[in-house]
Amino acid sequence: MTKQTGITLMEILVSLLVMSTLLSLSLPSLQRMVVSQRLAAAANDTLAVMLQARSSSLVRGDIVICIKNSDCDDAAPGPGLMAFHDRNKNLRHDSGEPIVAETGNTKQIQWQWKSFRGKPWFRYLATGRGYYQNGSFIVCLGNTGRRVVVNWVGRPRVERNVPPGICPASS
Repeated sequence: MTKQTGITLMEILVSLLVMSTLLSLSLPSLQRMVVSQRLAAAANDTLAVMLQARSSSLVRGDIVICIKNSDCDDAAPGPGLMAFHDRNKNLRHDSGEPIVAETGNTKQIQWQWKSFRGKPWFRYLATGRGYYQNGSFIVCLGNTGRRVVVNWVGRPRVERNVPPGICPASS
């Protein structure tokens, strides 16, 4: 009599059951990690735009940062940020004014600007300082978000905490 080696059907089914249970338990935390990483990347992209705009203001003069597709007169959330050299100081992006930096367009991530003075834009003066205002660019993905806070001197920093209700869940 020869001894047979191999795996039985029952052993395969039990191992598949164990693997599927482990996968279903780890999937929610994996999704949270993906959202967190996408938000971190978008916040870092926003920080890079702010730093590029600040350094460009020392060379070119006034740099205005606002939400894309808003003409800098609307504080509604939008698909990204745009920093441009405002030659005529009208706080709007006109044709011929060079774009210094911008974030990438994304479908799910939204940017919004919350200012203590209620202006829908942030402006760097030729000295690299903010134009007498401070506030936050809020990066939202669903109902979670990150903030890029700009102090009155114009120095940006990233914060993880976003108050509840600032980022409404996408429909």
